[in-house]
Amino acid sequence: PKTWLVNSAWLMYSLGINNGLIVFIIFWATEYNPDSYVLDYWQVSAHGIFFLLTFLDGMLINRTPIRVKHVLWTQLWGLLFVIWTIIFTVAGIDNPFKPDDESQALYNVLDWENNPGSAAALSASLLLVGVPLAHSMFWTFSLCRRCYIEEEDNGGNVEMEQMEEGLAEDNNNDEQETT
Repeated sequence: PKTWLVNSAWLMYSLGINNGLIVFIIFWATEYNPDSYVLDYWQVSAHGIFFLLTFLDGMLINRTPIRVKHVLWTQLWGLLFVIWTIIFTVAGIDNPFKPDDESQALYNVLDWENNPGSAAALSASLLLVGVPLAHSMFWTFSLCRRCYIEEEDNGGNVEMEQMEEGLAEDNNNDEQETT
């Protein structure tokens, strides 16, 4: 039987993999400029290695399932991030990774002070299109893995064994009720 801890781990994985992909794409497509950006371990790990390791761990090693209902939590997490970027701008918090003469936005494309319209358009696009699209992609990968597991020999898969035992118990209970 699944516990709340297992379900929480599945949800955290969904949040991590979806948001990791979006951060990866946003950073490398819009933020990184090889002429003016000094690439260091922190930037590469936060905007690439994290996503790669999360993907490998959840999709290939642990086969963590992705559930459709997790998309709402991922969107909520994204909305909280957007709200944080607005608070960050309004409160005048300095970005430690940027010089004082530049915009202090966390990401240049989310510059609420100088380009609120484009920041709002990007945020809405990501929340309403990007997150569901990324989630659908990972959910599809998850489905393919589940089909593969069901087709292969059980191989000691505890969850499959528990499911089979539960089905056998249900069949025995049905037979006892009819007699």
